[in-house]
Amino acid sequence: MQRHVVCYRIPAFQVALARLEDVSLRNRPLAIAPSVNPQTILLEASDEARKEGVCAGMQVGQATRLCPGLKLVPPDPPKIRNATEAIDRIVSRFAPVWESASPGHVFLDLTGTTRLFGRACDTATKVEGEIAERFQLVGVAGVASNKLVSEVASTVVAPLQLYDVRPGAEQMFLSPLPIRTLPLRTMQRQFIHSLFADLNINTLGQLSTLALADLEAVLGPLAGQVCAWAQGIDDTPVLSPLKQPCVETTRTLDEDMVDVEELRGLLDGTLETLCRDLRWQQHCCQRIMLRVQYRDEREASGNERVRPGSYWEGELQPVLHRILTRCLRRRVRVRSLTVTLGELQPARQQLGLIEACADFMPSKHSATNCLARSKQLSIALDRIRAKFGHHAIKWAHT
Repeated sequence: MQRHVVCYRIPAFQVALARLEDVSLRNRPLAIAPSVNPQTILLEASDEARKEGVCAGMQVGQATRLCPGLKLVPPDPPKIRNATEAIDRIVSRFAPVWESASPGHVFLDLTGTTRLFGRACDTATKVEGEIAERFQLVGVAGVASNKLVSEVASTVVAPLQLYDVRPGAEQMFLSPLPIRTLPLRTMQRQFIHSLFADLNINTLGQLSTLALADLEAVLGPLAGQVCAWAQGIDDTPVLSPLKQPCVETTRTLDEDMVDVEELRGLLDGTLETLCRDLRWQQHCCQRIMLRVQYRDEREASGNERVRPGSYWEGELQPVLHRILTRCLRRRVRVRSLTVTLGELQPARQQLGLIEACADFMPSKHSATNCLARSKQLSIALDRIRAKFGHHAIKWAHT
């Protein structure tokens, strides 16, 4: 069966969201940056800014020298998250399988849906039009037989347009395009672009004529993939969104605070509740995530793997404290904390031989013994709360 893949994206997604919020930002050079520090890297730039030589990945200091009238706006994670979820809800009505590659950038696998929704290009037009009508977000779409060609096609058209690359015409479509249109990772991009510039290879058509052995001599392991891309070949599947079971709690503070020790205390109480739920469900957490919202509505987040999985506060608490330290980079009061324990797996607790024999237990001051006593305390607290209620025990303030 012939594949039909649509790449829908909203160019400069965060810029578009900022202009929806503030109409005075329209038709002027605009860039998204976390701060105005000259060393800060720009996340996105508007068309007006790009015409002045400003681009994403450039430092703020260099960008303001090129474009003195550049307006800098910080990213807004809650707004980005809400807009992404709204777009995903529309896309999910048309595509049985879809993949959110990044905010405002979605792949739809419409293979086998012709009888339901019509041709793939017609479905892409419906998605494009509905998002533009409901949210005033103008996007572009590329239709092709694979993810690579559809993504490249979406970069060569203006907003609210669609490019349909028919099956068999992939290499013909790519041939006149420059090497920089390949969707390379950041670490690969600079190396490959400079390498082909030295070899005087400027277009994908020139690249496709090279023998694989010649490419391997200069690119090594990347040669096979780059050669296939130049010919319009890409077998990468569209992956459905991964939904892992998780438990989550948001703690909104009565008063905004900045004291790290107080925040750690609040997190410890939240973690205790979540771990009690996990023990009741007999699930272990393999990833712990924290999202911090500041008074000015900006957010910071972090996550860390937990190997092996655990549902004990004593094992998860140091991990959560490390994440909090990484997130608190601003001297701004915190408004809320969200703790998520994800990638849950059924618990497989087994008593070890050493733990089973009291004669072999380490000294009472060792880390292993302290952790074992912490687990016993958690079990005792669970039993007390199960019998007398959640508020039977309260932590004292010192």
